[in-house]
Amino acid sequence: MGPTADDRLARPVTDLEKQLAEAQAVAERLSRLTECFLHFGNDPLVNINLLTALCGELLGATCALYNRLHDGMLVAWGQWNTPPGFNPIDRPDGHLCHEVIRQGDNNILLVRNLQASRYAASDPNVRLYKLQTYFGVGVSFADHCLGSLCVVFQKDFTPSRADQHLMLLASQAIGVEEKRLQAENGLKQSHQSLLTILDSIDAAVYVADMDTYEVLAMNKYSRDIFGDGVGKICWQIFQQGQAGPCPFCYNPELLDENGNPAGACTWEMQNTRNGRWYEMHDAAVHWIDNRLVRIQIATDISERKAAEQAILRAKMEWETTFDALRAPIFILDDQFRIIRANRETADRLGLRPAECIGRKCHTLMHQTETPIEHCPHAQMLLDNQPHTVELREEYLAGDFLVSVSPIFNAEGKATRSVHIAYDISERKQTERERERLVTELTEALAQVKALSGIIPICMYCKGIRDDQGYWNQLEKFISEHSEAKFSHGLCPKCLKEQFPDYADDTDTTL
Repeated sequence: MGPTADDRLARPVTDLEKQLAEAQAVAERLSRLTECFLHFGNDPLVNINLLTALCGELLGATCALYNRLHDGMLVAWGQWNTPPGFNPIDRPDGHLCHEVIRQGDNNILLVRNLQASRYAASDPNVRLYKLQTYFGVGVSFADHCLGSLCVVFQKDFTPSRADQHLMLLASQAIGVEEKRLQAENGLKQSHQSLLTILDSIDAAVYVADMDTYEVLAMNKYSRDIFGDGVGKICWQIFQQGQAGPCPFCYNPELLDENGNPAGACTWEMQNTRNGRWYEMHDAAVHWIDNRLVRIQIATDISERKAAEQAILRAKMEWETTFDALRAPIFILDDQFRIIRANRETADRLGLRPAECIGRKCHTLMHQTETPIEHCPHAQMLLDNQPHTVELREEYLAGDFLVSVSPIFNAEGKATRSVHIAYDISERKQTERERERLVTELTEALAQVKALSGIIPICMYCKGIRDDQGYWNQLEKFISEHSEAKFSHGLCPKCLKEQFPDYADDTDTTL
């Protein structure tokens, strides 16, 4: 059986949903990284631990570490989810993190199946904590690799490109925090570090005075799109046709009733200058001179919005097609529950489509508590194959050709099916009528014995010779070889010859 209309419509929808899920995952990580930056304080070690924890959480690791060479020892300056008894200071030789540091720069080291690698013997943590995968990246400062940010797993793990990008960004941020450790002016360096980090983010970032709306800083991404607007008014730079502050400005929501930062606000909008869609993250923070400013990080989500619109259009087209088909169609789960039904199904049952959802198909269609014998959906759940069967359904007063096509889950198991019931009542009625006529004709023909071939007959007495060579009277032969019966009488000629006294002389038929 070829792909159904539902299959052809479901495939592009599935592809678009996958693209949307990937885009949302990237946006979520960027949002979490942004939130982490916004929570940075003046203590670089606290910030390093925030970044280390963020990587461990987002990648679902067993443990996350930032190991740094310090006074000839390998020291875990950043730790997340370390097990009891973990040794944060050790000699570097043989450790995987030391291998990353020796490689230099921001190279990535991925080692899978650790228990079968040489590191099982050289790195004491591999066997002790039954580690299976190591994923680390170097952290550099002043063109010198001095540490390693890593996540480790007790299972096999293959990082995606987004995972690698996250680790590289986090390692760069840790490198900036390393610089802060050497800076004399911690507060000033903190803000400069933030700007340096934000320059590496693929999102528009700017800082503006909350009272005057003057732009105090913009990252490279933002400058590339809107030009250098430092010293200008934000709503004149980033929006078009504005005569004053934007009506949708979130400044009032960024401060609590006491005038203190109230946390970040997240919202979406379509920019009036370039028509692109952005997800905004706004927060009030203290600037270098301790005044309150608004920092905004705008992530371009135009592709995601386009994918959402495409999914919406595909969904509407699919629903229109689904309801337009003049055959009962519904989707069943592995508990025989209807999870989607078209209008024809509902009309046949005297229900609305929404009233069919969640109810068992055999209860609605067959008025039974359990699936009927030879149920095609039950067969599909057993062998993952499509099935077709003809059914006579008295409750619906018709005959149907029922077809089920499997819908597979991520593990390749058929847990749902597209169930289509074609009404073949007219065809079956025609077939039954044809069978009745054939039966009647067969029975009629069975009553008929046909005479055929050359029959020897005497030219004088009209006797007929049978297959055994005997001569029989004409009426006897015909009676034995057909269903014909004889009644005797006299023709006018014989009546005149045999009984002339009774013949009518006026008879003109002779």
